[in-house]
Amino acid sequence: MKKYRLLYFLVLISFSCFVNKRLSQEYSDKEVIENLKHVTSFPDDYFFPKGDSICEKILKRGKSIIPLLIAKIDDTSNSDYIYAGVLQYKVGDIAINLIDNLYDNSELPLRKLLVDEFFKKNTDDYQYIMLYDFVFFNNTEKENLENRKRFKKIISKWYNERIK
Repeated sequence: MKKYRLLYFLVLISFSCFVNKRLSQEYSDKEVIENLKHVTSFPDDYFFPKGDSICEKILKRGKSIIPLLIAKIDDTSNSDYIYAGVLQYKVGDIAINLIDNLYDNSELPLRKLLVDEFFKKNTDDYQYIMLYDFVFFNNTEKENLENRKRFKKIISKWYNERIK
């Protein structure tokens, strides 16, 4: 009987440790995501291979953090990242950029999803950044938020179809 109690106790402790570790990981993922507004540099091939420390922490988590990034796509609060010295990115822009960094273009055709959702004519001549600016920056705050919600829905659908 003592052997069964000991075995039961060990199983209970192991399960408790597993659940506790999982809960702390989720909390830590959410905590890292809340710091998106403080991103100052993205990963690139030359100067910042992992981006700043926030990007590095997010990218280390891999694709498991994608749902939390998707949830931030429509966040229009300002971040600390300023593109080309003039354009202040929103938290949602940081999330989109990091999602893009977690997939290569053959896995997640971000440009194609953007074009298919927002443009009816052939846009092969446009640069992706021009399309992105048109959808998310060169409009009113209300239209910007609505576009972000639409794009969030598209990315969510794309993601949910692939995780099943």
